[in-house]
Amino acid sequence: NIGIPDVEKKFSDWLNARVSNLSKPFLEPLKMKAEPFSIAAGVDEILDTVVVDLLLADGIAIPLSLIFAMIVLRNIRLMILPILAILATTLISMAIVAGIAENVMTNVIVTPVMISLVVGLPVGHCLFLLNRFREALLEGEDCKEAVQRRLSTAGTT
Repeated sequence: NIGIPDVEKKFSDWLNARVSNLSKPFLEPLKMKAEPFSIAAGVDEILDTVVVDLLLADGIAIPLSLIFAMIVLRNIRLMILPILAILATTLISMAIVAGIAENVMTNVIVTPVMISLVVGLPVGHCLFLLNRFREALLEGEDCKEAVQRRLSTAGTT
C-alpha cells in the first residue's frame, strides 16, 4: 500500500492478470485458480488467529492450573497466595515485555511462553511451599516455626 490509488489499482490489475496468465495452463485442468496474496492482509489474518488461539489456550491453562492447585492444597483459603503470585508476576512480566517490544522486534511465541512461565512457576512454587507448610503443621510444629523452617529451606531440595 503506497498511498497512490491509481498506481495501486493499475499494479493490482497487472499482477492479477499476470498470475492468471501464468497459472492458467497448470491450474485450469484441475479446476483451480491462483490469486496474488497480499502479505499485509495475510499477516493481519494470521495475527488475529494467533490472538484467538492464545486466548483460548490461556483460558484453558490458567483455570486448569488453579484447579490442580486447589486439588493439591485441599484448601480454598490457601489459593490466595498462588493467585496473588500469578497476578504479580503477570503484571511485572507484561510490563517488562511491553518495554522490550517497544524497542526490539519480538516473536509471537514470546507471549505464550511467558504466560506458561507466569502461571506455572508461581503455582508450582506456592504448591510446594504450602504443601510442606501444611505437612509441618500436621507433624505438630507451631505456625511460626513451620513458616520459618520452610522459608529457610526453600530452594534447597
